[in-house]
Amino acid sequence: MKKCLLILSLLLFNPCYAQDQDSSRHNPDLYRLSLISAATTAGVIAGITSQENMWWKGERSAFYINNNQDWTYALGSDKFGHFYFSYLVSDIYGDLFKWAGIDEPRNKYYAAGLAFCYQTYTEIRDGFSKDYGFSPGDFTANLIGASWPILSHRYAFLDYFVFKISYHPSERFRNNSNRYIIDDYESTYNWVSFRINNILPDQIEKYYPDFLMLTIGHNVARLATENPHHILFAGFDIDFEAIPVNLRIFNPVKKLLNYYKIPLPLLQFSPGLKFYLFKY
Repeated sequence: MKKCLLILSLLLFNPCYAQDQDSSRHNPDLYRLSLISAATTAGVIAGITSQENMWWKGERSAFYINNNQDWTYALGSDKFGHFYFSYLVSDIYGDLFKWAGIDEPRNKYYAAGLAFCYQTYTEIRDGFSKDYGFSPGDFTANLIGASWPILSHRYAFLDYFVFKISYHPSERFRNNSNRYIIDDYESTYNWVSFRINNILPDQIEKYYPDFLMLTIGHNVARLATENPHHILFAGFDIDFEAIPVNLRIFNPVKKLLNYYKIPLPLLQFSPGLKFYLFKY
């Protein structure tokens, strides 16, 4: 984990990127910033309240680091969730701060800081919970997710990757294993889609639809049994941002749609081979 943090810090603070710091500055729109601040304050209060009800009702303890369950819990699939939520908040707030007149890359740094601070609070609060404890793996996933919009702004090839999530109630969830579906990892599907048109040869790329991506998916099953296992998928996905509809009002909608994986034909390739006409 220390090596991962070191590499990330080098990528974030690479001196060759200093030229971006000289980009033109704009005066922020105080009215828009006020709207963002008010909505954020309400969201943080609601988030902390829901977390207290969902996860932190149990017995408190002295702060401790839970290394024993860090990568065994849910077969480690929770790490993508931590990455994804931090990435989602960081990416959305980067756009909101840009809308409020904060120039790049500062809007991305502010957004990353906001996402990472909230997630760090959550991890520290977990550290005082007897049921959870502080997770170094979750902390690292949060940091990478919050930093990803900054990294993809610096290193263009990272924009070829699109991270998504989807949900479909598992049998375990339908049997009331969890109160909330987002807390059931068997109902959660994690996706990494690839904008392959960016790397195709010119003679092929001109015929390939810009909005059609390849995707790799992950899910877990039978977590409460003696045979928990990973499930892996491959197939196609839609890049909504590449759909050639240039109405200004529709651009934010396309961006939001791109965070969620819609059902499309998929091939399960582990364990075993299985084809799904529509798979969440």
